[in-house]
Amino acid sequence: MGAKADPIDAGRSAAIDALKMVLAVFVVGLHTSVLAEYSPQLSFFLVNGLFRVAVPIFFIINGFFLARLIDDPARFASWARHLFGMYAIWMLVFLPFYLPVNGTFYEWRVFCATLATGYFHLWYLIAVPLAGLLLYKVRHCGTVLLLGVAMLLFLCGAAWQYISLYGNPEHPLLERLAPYEWTWRNFLFFGLPFMTAGYLAAREDWRHKISGTALAILLAVGALLMLGEVSLAYSMGDRKIDMLLTLVIVCPAIFLAVARLQFSGDGRRLALLSTGVYLIHPLPLLLLAPHVHAHRTVLFALCLAAALAAAHLLSKSKPWLRWAI
Repeated sequence: MGAKADPIDAGRSAAIDALKMVLAVFVVGLHTSVLAEYSPQLSFFLVNGLFRVAVPIFFIINGFFLARLIDDPARFASWARHLFGMYAIWMLVFLPFYLPVNGTFYEWRVFCATLATGYFHLWYLIAVPLAGLLLYKVRHCGTVLLLGVAMLLFLCGAAWQYISLYGNPEHPLLERLAPYEWTWRNFLFFGLPFMTAGYLAAREDWRHKISGTALAILLAVGALLMLGEVSLAYSMGDRKIDMLLTLVIVCPAIFLAVARLQFSGDGRRLALLSTGVYLIHPLPLLLLAPHVHAHRTVLFALCLAAALAAAHLLSKSKPWLRWAI
């Protein structure tokens, strides 16, 4: 007879799955610029502040659960194949939106770059297994070394982002790379640092070792610093900011705080729905945006409803279709 499952661990997994659903809604709000027609300033602080915690926490969650199988080569290989397969499937689904129209050399060059880095939101789907492969290679390194390298990589990516958005790179190579988000928003500078944080949170059992009081202080300090960072960015112009420096404080604190919660029930249903919403929502967004562009909050509601409905149907479908989420 197998060992009885720890109800606390099961509850905490359900809490994390509930968090994933909230984060998926954040992503939809981010991509639709919710509330922009009512308050551009509030929308900016949501889109470039609160909602920006979603993707880093998704990376942390992936790293956290990857720790359970990273020492088993067969299970790790299966995990990586599944994600690479999902990436191929969803890149095919969105192919009509980035397939070259005129067939110029520039269009085909952009097309090839898109295949490698991911279309729109799918950059995340390819970043997870690539970051996972790097993490697999360095998993036995010490905690201080892994944290140091992760922090250095993130700071390099964030610094390059801010230089690209607000600076004036003078070197010809930097000037050519500056407009491209994939040069900072990728598996190396964004995915690996936060997946490393999740992996270490599991390996070092941070959710039990770090007290609730310490997490509350981290959250409060991180939230204030994030508000200051977003306010500064707002004063410098309306730019899209992926890598807030304060995410390194806020996101691990949010994840660890939620991981300590004890929810009863099975969260796998929510996990499927959240993944489906993340992957599917750009389809209604791209189709509806030309018609309701000025009504961003309506667009948010329509995209979320359509993505939830489609994710529900996909989660109830045959296993070979459900495999895509």
